[in-house]
Order: sequence, then structure tokens, then C-alpha cells
Amino acid sequence: MAIANPCARWKYYWAQEHARLSPARLCEDEIIRATTTDERFLAPYVFRVAEAAQQLYAVATSRPERQSNSDFRERLTRIIAEIAGEFGLAHRSEVELPISGGLIADHVIETPTPSIIIAATSAKRLLEGELIHMQYRAMHMPGHVLAIAENQQAVGKTEFERANYYTWKTVVFDARNLRSLIGSVLH
Repeated sequence: MAIANPCARWKYYWAQEHARLSPARLCEDEIIRATTTDERFLAPYVFRVAEAAQQLYAVATSRPERQSNSDFRERLTRIIAEIAGEFGLAHRSEVELPISGGLIADHVIETPTPSIIIAATSAKRLLEGELIHMQYRAMHMPGHVLAIAENQQAVGKTEFERANYYTWKTVVFDARNLRSLIGSVLH
């Protein structure tokens, strides 16, 4: 199917991919619905609709905002390269992930289960990390999403605290602790 409008195109592909993994559907009237005749599925379907709404919001809002005024991303890139070199691990930067939405990881370190690093420079970018984590889990793909924020204020205290439920780990940037965290996934 050829869709000219880029916004409509990603929404179409997200809806198609999501339909394979969940009972929640993005309908033509742009309302997310899940239907069942079995009352036992009512509560889980409510959560599937909420999850789909969060994913769609993350995909819709995460794309434009990837800039930061600090040197955080550069410092993180430098430390990731050092850690990968120290442990003899391959790593890549700015990696388009094999999931719907064309989401990009800031770094992927080839640990036994790939470590997907998200530089959480804003609440939107942190939400994008959560979306990546949820899609990897839904598709049963190997990968640990590690969201790293420069500080809690950069992403919001509430969002930072919530993110640990929707990522493998969400941490504040600390080179020494990051080294031991990456080392821990090797054992």
C-alpha cells in the first residue's frame, strides 16, 4: 500500500504491526478499541488499549525532539565506546531498531542479550525508550533497554521513577556505575 503522507504512513505501519501483537486496534475513526464477548478478557483488554495509546503517543511525539543543549550525548557516546572497548564488545551508534515506528537507539552494545542504550535527553525520549522496551517484549525479541538521563530534572522526576517499570533499567548518568552495570550483564 502506497501512502504519500509520512505521518499517515508511519501510523498505518504502526497499526498494522500492533494488530499482529495485540487485540487493540487503531480504527478508521482514529480511536483505539479492543472488543471481546468473554468477560474474563475485559480487564486485560483495557490494559492493552492503554498500552497501545501510550505507544502511539510515544511514536507520534518522539521524532522531532532529539537535541540537547548540554554535552551529555557526547559524554555518553565517549563512555559507551570506552566500556565496549574495555570489555571487548562490539557496539554501534544511532541504530534503527527492527521494530515498528522506525525507532532509533542511541547505542547498541553486543552483550549476550543486546544492551539498547537510550540517551534520555527529554521526557519524550524516555517515553520512546519505554516504547522500544514494550515492543521488544511483545515480540519476544532479545534486548535490554537501558535509559540513561543526564539527571532526573531533564526528564521529570515522576517520569524517571515510572520508567523503571517500562525499561530494563533507567539510571542517571554516572560513568563508573555504567561500567559496572554493563559488566553485570556479561556474567
